[in-house]
Amino acid sequence: LTSSISTVKGKEITETVTGNAMDALQGKINGVQVTSGGGPGAQPKVLIRGVTTVNGTDPLYVVDGMPVGTNINFLNSNDIESMEVLKDASAAAIYGSDASGGVILITTKRGKTGKPDISYSGSVAFQYIKDAPDFLKARDFMIEQNKVFDELGRGDEKKYTDRQIANFVGDGTNWMDEVTRVGIVNEHNLSVSAGTDATKYLFSLSYYDHQGIAKNNSMNRITGRLNVDQTINRMLKAGINSTFSQIKYHDVPLGDARQDNSALIYSAMTFIPTVPVRDEEGKYSVNPIRDIYPNPVSLLDITDQTVSRDLFVS
Repeated sequence: LTSSISTVKGKEITETVTGNAMDALQGKINGVQVTSGGGPGAQPKVLIRGVTTVNGTDPLYVVDGMPVGTNINFLNSNDIESMEVLKDASAAAIYGSDASGGVILITTKRGKTGKPDISYSGSVAFQYIKDAPDFLKARDFMIEQNKVFDELGRGDEKKYTDRQIANFVGDGTNWMDEVTRVGIVNEHNLSVSAGTDATKYLFSLSYYDHQGIAKNNSMNRITGRLNVDQTINRMLKAGINSTFSQIKYHDVPLGDARQDNSALIYSAMTFIPTVPVRDEEGKYSVNPIRDIYPNPVSLLDITDQTVSRDLFVS
């Protein structure tokens, strides 16, 4: 193997609580660009060798010698002993065209000789929107909207009369508050390892739950792993590596789509504050200025719920 290799130890990976171990590699390896997917369970974009990677191809992940594709959401970060990133094209000579975007070799933790060792770790983290802009309250919005028409020389097209502005009650609707919340990341890990000179094993269980900043946006994952190493004689060894995972995704429209295809956050940032969430009939309010813009809260009803179950044995 002549490929350029960079190595990251498992301890560095677990410093960041994340649903995908690759998020923890941001800024840790020269020549590897990691861009977070932006939501619970979103797969990060990984570019090895930067923008020169052919067609922006994702790298191939190889876990304990077994190629597993281009996504490792099923893998618990606490099970990882180390990651090795193969940075140049010679990796394709080993793994074929699937490795055109590079290869990331992942070695998981193994059992060690000794009495049973039981280990537990857990954490709770909170997520907030940092440096969120201050949005205009309804009355201020009405005033500024009218100013725009005055500056354009179209004062006769003003949307709001002085009486409407003076008689408006309250601050209006803060749409960002309506569609976001404090995000919570909950993680618990339990492992048992032991071994003799002949047999070593490690069994682990993990629970990961991420309630995203956007309401109705979450990821829940349960993983189990069993690694067994058996020494039969001086010349023969055998073993088994197995991983089971169940992941539940609850997604809402995110991204930067606009107008009638607006995604949640963009819609909340641009919808006018002068209308309530629902009208007098209990229906979602519409934008009286441009009715093609969807009500941000209505987008919370557009959900994509999926369950992924994976079993890898080698």
